[in-house]
Amino acid sequence: MCEEICEDSIHISVFSNTFALMTYVIDEVKGQVDIIFMEVCQENFDGISAAETILNTYPHIKIIFMSDN
Repeated sequence: MCEEICEDSIHISVFSNTFALMTYVIDEVKGQVDIIFMEVCQENFDGISAAETILNTYPHIKIIFMSDN
């Protein structure tokens, strides 16, 4: 049924750190991302700051924050 409704494919990528995510979104796929699920509190980078950086370049991307704290 999805083949009849969806013209585009679904691709899911998982990143273990924020820098890798930002490199992928900004440099590799040039903002061709619809939605990002992101942990708010991360060891090496603040999720809010990462989202601001991404959204300053690609404001169309939707970001949903999650937390296990």
